[in-house]
Amino acid sequence: MEDIRAFVRYNTDTFFGGRPTEKTILHEVLSEAAAARAKVIVKTSTGTWYIKGANDRTYEDIKRHLENNVANEFKPNSRTWLLYY
Repeated sequence: MEDIRAFVRYNTDTFFGGRPTEKTILHEVLSEAAAARAKVIVKTSTGTWYIKGANDRTYEDIKRHLENNVANEFKPNSRTWLLYY
């Protein structure tokens, strides 16, 4: 996890897909995401964690996408972390 320089939390989800993880603790999910160099992790309103690589998008593109989702109140009970390496 030492590769992650920063992460920002948003109260929304993303439109792009990902894979669920069996991990249940934020620290464990961050470690798994860092190993895959994923840019996004999500905890849904039901408590399921997803690792969403989004590696075909830039950090700024993902940030704009998430900010738009927050403004449009898209899935406000989900939690999304945008990771910066």
